[in-house]
Amino acid sequence: AGLLSLRGLGPDDLVRSVDLLDPNGQPLPAATSGGPVTFRVRYDAARAGETVIVALGLYRADGTHVTSINSGAAAAAAGSDGVVEVDYHLPALPVQPGTYELSVALHDTTMKKVFERHTHLVRFSVEPGGGDHQTGLVALGGTWQARAGGA
Repeated sequence: AGLLSLRGLGPDDLVRSVDLLDPNGQPLPAATSGGPVTFRVRYDAARAGETVIVALGLYRADGTHVTSINSGAAAAAAGSDGVVEVDYHLPALPVQPGTYELSVALHDTTMKKVFERHTHLVRFSVEPGGGDHQTGLVALGGTWQARAGGA
């Protein structure tokens, strides 16, 4: 299934695509709780005309805000006159299995000007990772250890 677009991107949008990728850069049908994932945003830098900060907002499908993050200084290194790809890599996706939505916004370097905002742009699934049974919003990723005698 991969990313399901909840709203189409038009020819006038700066954002060209959003992808969910595995560590080899291949599209993922779904993410795995505790597994590696990369979110790739492609945008038209030439039309933006200046350095762009990519901001991502992650939400559960029920609307619960999980986190927001932005590319900050990493974006400046990508200065280009064409299409720019910005990757946000997570070595271990720290959310529980379920359905999630990703919002994408493009800002100037001051974060005061918004070039474009796409709220709940894409939806994707997070499958169980096979570790300890957990409930709640985050997958902590810790390990348990027990010893006899409390030593």
